[in-house]
Amino acid sequence: MQLIVLIPLLSACSTENTDWQLPAGDDWDGQVLDMRRPTIAAGSGSSFAILDDGSLWAWGGNRFGQLGTGEFTDNPILVPTRVKEGVVTIHAGSLFTMAITHDGGLWTWGRNQYGQVGDGTTEHRADPVRIMDDVVEVAGGWDFAMALQHNGSLWVWGSNEYGQFGVDGVNYSLTPLKVMDSVISIAVGDRHAAVIRDDGSLWTWGRNNRGQLGDGTVDDRHNPEKIMENIVEVSVLGARTSVIKSDGTLWVWGSDPKPKLQTS
Repeated sequence: MQLIVLIPLLSACSTENTDWQLPAGDDWDGQVLDMRRPTIAAGSGSSFAILDDGSLWAWGGNRFGQLGTGEFTDNPILVPTRVKEGVVTIHAGSLFTMAITHDGGLWTWGRNQYGQVGDGTTEHRADPVRIMDDVVEVAGGWDFAMALQHNGSLWVWGSNEYGQFGVDGVNYSLTPLKVMDSVISIAVGDRHAAVIRDDGSLWTWGRNNRGQLGDGTVDDRHNPEKIMENIVEVSVLGARTSVIKSDGTLWVWGSDPKPKLQTS
């Protein structure tokens, strides 16, 4: 068996370096979809890949049902297992998973302690459940998730302990809650968020203990705050945020409280 993987985007969640995250099944042919989309994902000891026929395969840890196989297992699944059909995008949060199907449906499963599955309960889910329609992008952090709809509306659910919803006065939401409109791209860290709006402006909110919001402080923010302009791409990993501006310059921040131009 030959596995060929090109990785355009890794999950924002940390992953364990365990051998059983590497596929070992005879049915797996190693083919993946268009690399401009996140067709592979890894999160907290579990791995996922989409084949070119739209089938979603999963392997690794499954204690909370995060593989979507319909069962909870203490022992890891060592070979790729077919989970779902018609999938175009996959994203792994911390022990929970989200997939977008070709019709724009958003399906979620796995750990649901904080409502991060978004199905209106706090029950862990071993089977994918459809929670939204018309979704074009999704991202998940440690205990929350967000989705972007085709019309530019941004929705969040799960825990809002550090203001990661961008909505004040809400501790948590078990179902998607609307945040704002006119969004074209989203990214989340463990407990903060960064989005690009249709005018090229970058907005951030949530936990800010390491300056990951880029607002010049280390204060958590419960409401979106405009940070930069002329942004064409945003990426978040843990407590680090990176953006590319329209002039091609790369800016990063996280440990330092203010955005810095990356020159090397």
